[in-house]
Amino acid sequence: MRNARHWCAVFLILGFVQFLLVYPTFAQSVATIKAPTVTMELGQTMPIAITAENVQSNIVGIQGSFSYDSSVYTVSNLRFHDAFEVTSQNILNDQGLVRFVATLVMKDNNPIGLSNSTLFTFDATAVGADGTMSAIDLNIDLVKNMAHEVLVVTVIDGKITIVGGEHRPPTPNFSFNPDRPTPNEKVTFTDLSTDQDGFLVNWLWDFGDGGTLEVQTASEATNVMHTYVVAGVYDVTLTVTNNWGISASVSKQISVGAMYGTPMLYVFPNPCIAFCKFFYKFPQGSTDFVLYIFNIRGEKVFDAVLNPATNELRWDMRGLNGQPLPNGPYYFYAQAITPAGVVRTPLDVLVIKR
Repeated sequence: MRNARHWCAVFLILGFVQFLLVYPTFAQSVATIKAPTVTMELGQTMPIAITAENVQSNIVGIQGSFSYDSSVYTVSNLRFHDAFEVTSQNILNDQGLVRFVATLVMKDNNPIGLSNSTLFTFDATAVGADGTMSAIDLNIDLVKNMAHEVLVVTVIDGKITIVGGEHRPPTPNFSFNPDRPTPNEKVTFTDLSTDQDGFLVNWLWDFGDGGTLEVQTASEATNVMHTYVVAGVYDVTLTVTNNWGISASVSKQISVGAMYGTPMLYVFPNPCIAFCKFFYKFPQGSTDFVLYIFNIRGEKVFDAVLNPATNELRWDMRGLNGQPLPNGPYYFYAQAITPAGVVRTPLDVLVIKR
């Protein structure tokens, strides 16, 4: 009878060992990765800690991601436990996704382990409307050795809920094309406005020439056409209003016709041996285009009013007094007078080398 009990116990032990070999996860302790559930006020920034609990063996690294609704909160300033010295992260607020990997250092060819602790912390900024919420959806591996074996884990996702707070004004912005239109040329104005805790419901365009346009849908506001009849400088103002009734405006200046233009000037050959030729182009609407040449002391040695009919000037390397200038470097530029003011070419260098 005693022998029967003995062999029964042996068989039980062998059976249990075989069970562990077939189902190894049974022998592993289940660690817990946890994100908190918190409430935030609109506009508030709060540190959010992701922790590891019930970790029976040290870990040597973490890898994974977490996702969220970026219309409820945004993520910034991700920082890992101090033990992680090799880290990489990619915060994609436009996609509501953060990817990361972090590894512990080695000491005497052995990893310095990390057990129960805060794995990493990030700053969440509440941008959603009152009552909106988003999960902190974790997808994380705890790496237990340098062979990249991972621990069995239970993941407890967190949640952030937005309450109260004052709603933010929208952020108005726009672009226009072409940036240098001429009179009677159609200009396309493109709305680039955003709103962090709501959506836009109204767009009011003031084109600065007495023309206005008000629309109530984003599709109408995306590409707005306007034509300026008279050359001039105009202040274009876009006022946007969100669903909370909060408005904000932005103004940009557009110049039409003769108000724009950049002069062009270059010299050939350079160095100048027997003579030089300056080639130039007048900006649209210019009434005067003058070339200036200076020596290395900053003294003007030559100037000339350029003829718009020829677009070039031959220069015999003589100064204001009609005498040949000595060899050496000289600086030159040209400036044009337009109804909008003075425009000039960049300062350039020529060399006289007879």
